[in-house]
Amino acid sequence: MRCWLLLLTACPTACVATAYPPAYPADPVQVYLLKQGEHTGVVLPAEAVQDAAWVEYAFGDWDWYVEDRTSAIYGMYTLITPGGSALGRRYSSALPEADAKLSERGASVYPFLAERELVRVLRQELDEEYAAAGVIPRELARSGLLIVPARESYSLTYNCSDATIVWLRRLGCSVPIGGITRSIVLGPVQH
Repeated sequence: MRCWLLLLTACPTACVATAYPPAYPADPVQVYLLKQGEHTGVVLPAEAVQDAAWVEYAFGDWDWYVEDRTSAIYGMYTLITPGGSALGRRYSSALPEADAKLSERGASVYPFLAERELVRVLRQELDEEYAAAGVIPRELARSGLLIVPARESYSLTYNCSDATIVWLRRLGCSVPIGGITRSIVLGPVQH
């Protein structure tokens, strides 16, 4: 356990991945990388759902979200012991930059352009996984997310950053990484 704790504390900056948006996406649409502390996710344009214009997707540890087990000790524990995970979704009609719930959470959004068809396919796949959970979503008042169990376990090698990297790559971003990732920053468009 001590080795894992040393690893986690020794890589505060080396474990930050940079996502490079696509240079010239066909039929571009604006999307967002969402950051809330070390947590990352994406905000995509919504299809006509509940008069919403945007939909946020998040991945995380089930107990962190549902049981509010948010201490630093639990955070380290959950990374070294794979466990249950959550897929969260939240619709909003507000522009992400002006979304009161995101602001209340201390979240920041970073816009970039992606191909509309890639966005549609990613949104469809995330919605299908969400529906496949087959349970009534749990509402998290503090974040506004509605969560269901996710397919992939949460662990040091697959956390919110790793899920977000998968999503960003599906949107055409280049995200070179090596090893454990704890956060993501948006880099310049690669030409």
